[in-house]
Amino acid sequence: MGKFSHVEKDETGISSEVMMFLEGARYRCSTESNSNGHVDLTVEEGQFKWLGEAKIQRGNEWTFHGFEQLVMNYSTGRPNACHGAIIVYNMKKKKSSMTCAKEWREYIENEPLNVTCLEYKPDGYFDMVLPEHCRSGAPYYIRNFFVTLHYTESDKIGKKPKP
Repeated sequence: MGKFSHVEKDETGISSEVMMFLEGARYRCSTESNSNGHVDLTVEEGQFKWLGEAKIQRGNEWTFHGFEQLVMNYSTGRPNACHGAIIVYNMKKKKSSMTCAKEWREYIENEPLNVTCLEYKPDGYFDMVLPEHCRSGAPYYIRNFFVTLHYTESDKIGKKPKP
């Protein structure tokens, strides 16, 4: 493996690295736990359960697949499980994570889901609210993270990549 081995891993491998950082911050978490399917990242705090579905950036249709998995398969929408996340691992040098997030937001707002998207935060995420979870009927909150995982050599910074 090279200097930046995470780019050679799949979603589960990268999520396992994220889990190690969360455990270092004293969160109780797991990867690939069973919640009506194998959810990529689960974080638990007391009775509260937070589910995160990870996708490598391969376009909005692929991210939407993760959204559907999270909302329709894995989450219950109950009061102790009314928050989840879409985690997009961006390895594309030609497209910034902020651009990917803006495009995802536009895509999801154009779906007939009645989703409300909130403003993009400078720390690399935006939130959305589904007014009615398909199982519980209660609002379901989703945080959308876009994590940059590509390496740019310092002599390339400020230069546009070749097509």
